[in-house]
Amino acid sequence: MWVGSVPLGIPNSINRDGFAPKRYPWDPNCHQATSSARFLCGLHRVLPLGRAGSTVRRERMEPMANNHRLQAVQQLRELILCGTFAPGERITEAALAERLAISRTPIRQALPALCQEGLLVQAGNRGYAVRRFSQQESLDALAVRALMEGMAARAVAEQGASATLLAALHGCLDEGDRILAKRTLDASDELAYGDMNARFHRMIVMAADKPILTETVDRCTLVPFVSPTNVVFGQRSPTLAYDDLFYGHRQHGAIVTAIEQRDGARAELLFREHANTQRHSMGM
Repeated sequence: MWVGSVPLGIPNSINRDGFAPKRYPWDPNCHQATSSARFLCGLHRVLPLGRAGSTVRRERMEPMANNHRLQAVQQLRELILCGTFAPGERITEAALAERLAISRTPIRQALPALCQEGLLVQAGNRGYAVRRFSQQESLDALAVRALMEGMAARAVAEQGASATLLAALHGCLDEGDRILAKRTLDASDELAYGDMNARFHRMIVMAADKPILTETVDRCTLVPFVSPTNVVFGQRSPTLAYDDLFYGHRQHGAIVTAIEQRDGARAELLFREHANTQRHSMGM
């Protein structure tokens, strides 16, 4: 039982605010307890202020603050990965807060998180800059992602895919067919195909139900040019870009067939080969 945030009857315990309370001889559970002591035990129910009130307010505010931090991390991550900030560019709390129209507190909390992810590096006194990635780092991350996705596809095939998963994968195949049927692709087609491609890959990884694979894939996709959403048309011949996408989408179909036939070895091999198609399409 509590008086505010002080536990009664446990004189040497730590209360919920992290402070060691004083000794209270008037535990209402004891025979010596008075009516005044029993009244005090219910004090936190009628007083909105004090430690009990502040604890409630803090508990309500913490999820909101955490949401703001997560939103800031997500927005900054997207800005970095889409190339809004150049490699090596120094970023500041004030400029980011103004750009995102949010307070500096979630920005201040988001920057170390992105540094831990490897997208930022420390620059000077409490400053950060966008990390420079080499082409070899992108190739290495793509290779690791292919290994993890191949293992996931094998696991899904061997354990047997659910009807729901197979229906969703076939939905991706149909969506890709509709996009590629146009032959001439524009920026909106690039976004649509990239979204479909990311969902296709993600569903298979998640269906494997192996957290270590999921975490490793997520880490790899933070490296530029490695995410399945990266499908580039404007930097190369439109015809060659289309051919790469068409071939890659045919591989999607073969992967689904291997999963349906519960051929784990073939599903894994196809996924590893699939990464080579993405590497070629990115000019790497």
